[in-house]
Amino acid sequence: MDSRASARCEFRTAQLAETLGISLPNANNRLQRLVEAGALHRQRGSGPDRGGKEFTYRVSRPTRTD
Repeated sequence: MDSRASARCEFRTAQLAETLGISLPNANNRLQRLVEAGALHRQRGSGPDRGGKEFTYRVSRPTRTD
């Protein structure tokens, strides 16, 4: 991911797809796998254009177990 996304720590599927030069379905599949693995956290919200469902992703913080 480029520095713009890492600086924000939050991004949407379309932003990732554009940054990586991949299709939206491809980005969705990759993000879903990362959510399932616990590497990303997903939060549902409404889309910016038409109010449809859209997810915002952010990197999961590791849990400390001291």
